[in-house]
Amino acid sequence: MRLKRDGERAGRPDEETVGEDREGAVYTEYTVLLVLVALVMSVAIAALGVPFVHYFRTVQELVFAPLS
Repeated sequence: MRLKRDGERAGRPDEETVGEDREGAVYTEYTVLLVLVALVMSVAIAALGVPFVHYFRTVQELVFAPLS
């Protein structure tokens, strides 16, 4: 196992390095951003989906009206 200069193990961080580590914060921000974008997109799809389904049903009735 590799040792640091002061003799500690490199694989076991001490309290100072754990408190100074900011690498995980970036991934947390990306995750929160991704979740927010997904929520906005799902709301937009739901808001636009209802009128499109109604429009599809209306056109479908007009197209198949002469057949009935």
